[in-house]
Amino acid sequence: VIQKLKVESEVRALKFDDTGLFCFAGTKAGAVHVLEASDTVNIRFKFKTSLGKVGRLHH
Repeated sequence: VIQKLKVESEVRALKFDDTGLFCFAGTKAGAVHVLEASDTVNIRFKFKTSLGKVGRLHH
């Protein structure tokens, strides 16, 4: 492990953008953390946003 970052809720999904510069971490609580690669080894928090709750669709 090179680097660990703490967030308030379990991370369930990770995805880098096409440039490889930004990483998006989706949490169990519905937040999305945006991380930026500051060099070839380290990443840092850029910002966080929360998603609204989505209701179920009934057929």
